[in-house]
Amino acid sequence: MLSQMLPSERIKTFKKVLNAGRGKVPEFKAGTKVIFHYETLKPLVNVSKEGFPDSRDNYKSIDSTRKPYPDGYGKPLELVFGKKFQLPIFERCLETMLVDEVSQFDIAACELYSYPSVSQKLRDISKDAMNLGNRNHHHAHCAAAKDFTMEYEDLNDLIKNPQPLRFIFHLLVVLQPEDYEPDSWQLEPNEKLASVAKLKESGNEYLQKASFG
Repeated sequence: MLSQMLPSERIKTFKKVLNAGRGKVPEFKAGTKVIFHYETLKPLVNVSKEGFPDSRDNYKSIDSTRKPYPDGYGKPLELVFGKKFQLPIFERCLETMLVDEVSQFDIAACELYSYPSVSQKLRDISKDAMNLGNRNHHHAHCAAAKDFTMEYEDLNDLIKNPQPLRFIFHLLVVLQPEDYEPDSWQLEPNEKLASVAKLKESGNEYLQKASFG
């Protein structure tokens, strides 16, 4: 097992390799897509006084992509680098990993203020996929953090009492921009216009062939 620190302007994020991956560290650039699992472990002790405990018995699992609603996303998460993901620390952790690697990261609370919001959105997507709720209803919170109210008790607690968390990441796949077709939301305005023009051109060619076929 390898333990190391990820440098940051403000803090140190501690990484420990639990299962070595394969090959070399991939290139992570704007447009690189990663597919991965993660689990969130909440320490049951005061980390500022005692540090992160070693035993998993001293943690509560509060979120996992391997678990469906209401405990997680229910499938591997996809993240595209350079698209302003709301949890930049996830990108910083993933870009240190090999494909098939499993590592734990101990992350300070100041890096995780947006985590409850991200987790709720993912759980709501899982909820919709299971037809358990209104497909078009996702909570949007614009008030101060202390006034947030979420339907998940563990996330509400993190909003009221931010604390360091341990994340377990399993990096499954890394795709470079040229290796996959980007979704429409990934495209810049000029790229969307070019895509529409290309589709229109393809449609005209199809109609011409159909007319003379």
